[in-house]
Amino acid sequence: MTAMKLYGADAPESLKLSNEKIHVTVPLEKQKFSHMGDVVYHSWSHEMWAVDYEGLNVMAPEPLVAQMARFMHVGELVELASVLCCRDKKFRVTSVEQIRQYALRTHKFHGRRTLLEALKCMPDNTDSPQEAAVMFWLVSEGNLPKPEVNHKVTDTQGTMYIDLAYVKERLAIEYQGEHHFRGKYPRLDVERYKRLQALGWEVVYVTADDLRSSKAISQLIARIQILLQQRSSIAYLLGQEVAC
Repeated sequence: MTAMKLYGADAPESLKLSNEKIHVTVPLEKQKFSHMGDVVYHSWSHEMWAVDYEGLNVMAPEPLVAQMARFMHVGELVELASVLCCRDKKFRVTSVEQIRQYALRTHKFHGRRTLLEALKCMPDNTDSPQEAAVMFWLVSEGNLPKPEVNHKVTDTQGTMYIDLAYVKERLAIEYQGEHHFRGKYPRLDVERYKRLQALGWEVVYVTADDLRSSKAISQLIARIQILLQQRSSIAYLLGQEVAC
């Protein structure tokens, strides 16, 4: 729990671990107490190590994700990994591939199946857990292929990065956090939309409301599925015209 906070990841509301206690992981053979005052001991009989993070000895991110898999749902685990594997080099502490390799070489731990399922939807280099949540729902519930994360697009005015992109269909999915509705951001977003549209991209904006309920998520998935079908047809027709 402490390591998660230090790495910048918020604990999900559904997490069944007390936030008011200190959670310590120890090798199985060294565990003597399950509780001692405000300290709760958790045993781990697999490979684990600590790293120096801003001067503190902190659980390494790969075993951290594996240990939390016991207490989290697949989507929550995807969001946790997205913080640890974010694009910002200042805060990025691991990669999806490193987490995958740890999971593959570590057997028979509680939550391993959950972690392996989450790895199918884990994105590298996202800018927010919300982007990772959108990808999770599109892949897990919508049975859609993984979109490309932070796809680079260049025009005469410079470079833009699309949050989630289906490149072949030129379908851009942009998550709009609260700051996008204040100050200069609405104007900048309109300009960005125009630039992407001029390059042939269709842009879908996603907000927190689209992820607030199962009904809203289903509607978002259906919207993306329809647009992908339409865009695939257009791409195919254009390809035929070029071939002729």
